Amino acid sequence: MANLITIKENVRIKLENLVSDMPSLASEYLIQDSNHSLNTLLLYGYDLHLFLFWLAQKNNKKIIDLSINDFKVQPKLIEEFLQFASMYERNGTLYKNQIHGLKQKLTSLRNFYRHLYRKGLVEYNPAATVELPVIEYVPHFTLTLDQVKVIIQYIAGQSDLYASDPKNAMEYVSRDIAIISLFADTGMRLSELYSLDVHNYDAFSHTIKTDAYTYELSDWANKNLVKYTMCRRDGNYDDQHALFISCRHNRMSMSAIERMTSKYISKALPVITNEKRLSTSCLRTNKNKIC
Repeated sequence: MANLITIKENVRIKLENLVSDMPSLASEYLIQDSNHSLNTLLLYGYDLHLFLFWLAQKNNKKIIDLSINDFKVQPKLIEEFLQFASMYERNGTLYKNQIHGLKQKLTSLRNFYRHLYRKGLVEYNPAATVELPVIEYVPHFTLTLDQVKVIIQYIAGQSDLYASDPKNAMEYVSRDIAIISLFADTGMRLSELYSLDVHNYDAFSHTIKTDAYTYELSDWANKNLVKYTMCRRDGNYDDQHALFISCRHNRMSMSAIERMTSKYISKALPVITNEKRLSTSCLRTNKNKIC
């Protein structure tokens, strides 16, 4: 069985691989920053790497050969980069960024140049004067609690959901119901649910903890989670601490969770459009953050 590697260690490895071809002033910023989480730094890293790729092309250099003088740019150059980032081709693949993506990239550059300014490496932050793209607010579509219960009843009533593994079918069915219940009852993000470990859940106090919040569970959601934990097998998993285990005996991935919820919504509530059921955010009927 593969060695146990925590989620944070996986993110750190990705970050270290990402900065391997960056100049030291950029790689040190990402590796040494202690004010942001590893997940946030990884997102900043992807944005910064794209900026370095574009800047290197403009200066006919390799990314790792960029010097501090190459980073001393005017705000207009930041605007040109955002224009490039809205649609570009790299390694034969065409990428597009909408307003949300461009805003994230500008935020990443602002943080990077703030770091350079504090270090005395640049005279000012050129990204600070560039206006953030305006994002039009679109209300989120959410299911009602009654609709969520219809989904749960549908899952519970399907006897052949995991016919290929009848021995463990009860565990997988109770797992799926617990996931749907958690999304609906707490409003937690997909990344939060994915990263949950067994020790984060306290059945006695009806609470479940993430890195950022402690969520209070309703009686029905807590009941569904208790049922799953009673069915969940203790075994030699790739990640034995993960709360939600896949059929392959490892931590259930975010994409698998999204596919699972979308499948159940489409089967139990066929009137819900595909666009609305693609995101697990439609399950957020409540938000019970208590601290």
